[in-house]
Amino acid sequence: MGDQFITDMVSKIGGYLMDLTINELRPVFQFKSIVEDLKHKSDNLCSKQRTIQDKICRAKQNSEAINDDVRKWVSDVEDILKRVQNLEEKLRPNKRWLCGQCPNMIWRYHLGKDAMKEMAAIKMLQQEGDFGQVSHHTIVDVNIPSQETLFESTESAFDQIMEALKSDDCNMVGLYGIGGVGKTTLAQEVRARATELKLFDNIVMVVVSQNPNFSAIQDEIAERLGLKIEEKVKEARASRLSSRLKQEKKILIILDDVWGDLDLANDIGIPHGDDHKGCKILLTTRRLHVCKSMGSKKNIELAALKYEDARALFEKSADLTDKSPELNEIVKEVVRECKGLPLAIVAVGKALREKTLDEYKRALNQLKDARLDEIEDVDKEVYKSLMLSYDYLKSKQTKSCFLL
Repeated sequence: MGDQFITDMVSKIGGYLMDLTINELRPVFQFKSIVEDLKHKSDNLCSKQRTIQDKICRAKQNSEAINDDVRKWVSDVEDILKRVQNLEEKLRPNKRWLCGQCPNMIWRYHLGKDAMKEMAAIKMLQQEGDFGQVSHHTIVDVNIPSQETLFESTESAFDQIMEALKSDDCNMVGLYGIGGVGKTTLAQEVRARATELKLFDNIVMVVVSQNPNFSAIQDEIAERLGLKIEEKVKEARASRLSSRLKQEKKILIILDDVWGDLDLANDIGIPHGDDHKGCKILLTTRRLHVCKSMGSKKNIELAALKYEDARALFEKSADLTDKSPELNEIVKEVVRECKGLPLAIVAVGKALREKTLDEYKRALNQLKDARLDEIEDVDKEVYKSLMLSYDYLKSKQTKSCFLL
């Protein structure tokens, strides 16, 4: 019994040593096939490298950013191809012993081992090079407002939005307030800060409007993601966009100027909630009930500016330097007529740049005398301020552009 055990053990050890010996001697006795295999595998890697480089070139032409793992892969491929090239140069002499009659076994052994090592590395790079996408669409923000647009009156709303966006328990935030109060500007400021803090991998902001064009909204979102939607059927387009959005680990979609309840999943193709926890929505609207009907978890009202902030914004917009007491009293009334609405304040302020005291008085009377009872869905303070701005345009041609 004991002798049989020893015999089996010796047999197994002998077999293991034999396999080990064969593997170790493979670079010597299969040297030619190893060299040919290395050439074949390196050629295939070169082919894949060219394919990836073509994709990278097209992505750069579209102003897309190359993914970090793709950059690393390209660098690793360049390094290994250089090593293979150096190894091939060492293989060319084909050194031999005994006046060329016998191969140099030691030379073959070392170079064959190196070739096998490089083939293993090439195999791994071939597997790693199966990229779904080599790039991603970069966020290019134009005219993002600075901190100067945040007044004391709006800081509270801003802080609440940022806190909600950072929370894992909130996937939709509603910002509501009357027209002209600065919802769009605040949403842009949120986008800028969220980008700065790198809270999301991607941020997309689109305008919905009173009569939404869902196809246009889909195309705008898709463009920011580097996606082209070619489908024509509504359901197919929504499904295509939804699939792409689910590839984004953390994304913020800002829907500006929403007037009514939207079916985000079916009308547009925006997955959220349990369907995609990494997708957060910030919507701006005039109506609180829109926020509630869409299932917003956190609803924040943006109130009008306090007088001090409104006065500062007006003086900046009007480039006001005259501090005379009489003009000061007129300015005070003009600012109050704007009811703390930034859009109205800026419009009136710019209209009154470099105007005389008499012109200020006429402007104030015009604001007070405006009759706007029959205008629907437009904030009356904003409308009369815009009308004043229109009346102060100098040329008929400029006025005609205002009415387009």
